Amino acid sequence: MVMSPRIIYFSVFIGILAVEVCIALFMRDAFIRPYFGDFLATILVYVAIRGFTSFSVRNSLIISLIISYSVETLQAVNVLYFIGFNSNEAVSVIMGSSFDWGDMLAYTVAGLSILLFENKISHSKI
Repeated sequence: MVMSPRIIYFSVFIGILAVEVCIALFMRDAFIRPYFGDFLATILVYVAIRGFTSFSVRNSLIISLIISYSVETLQAVNVLYFIGFNSNEAVSVIMGSSFDWGDMLAYTVAGLSILLFENKISHSKI
């Protein structure tokens, strides 16, 4: 029995979501939580898009990067303060609370990793 690609992406989404929750709850370091977590967050958004829609690799990747970059940019203007969620710990963990160019780099590396992985997968099917 062959699983559909959407089910595979959805399954990966569930796995990465579990890892992200563990990182948020238990990691207090200077690399995994701030950078690897952001790297995984972009991949999480990508596999969610691929799991729930029929968007192409290209469009899914563009949307996931736009979302990642937008969230980080909103941190630069402290949007949580303006909408009254700055004291909500759960929202602060999900959205982040401060702008960091390192996070932008993590999103970009995630996007490149997705592109390389998807290209490898599509070429291995030939």
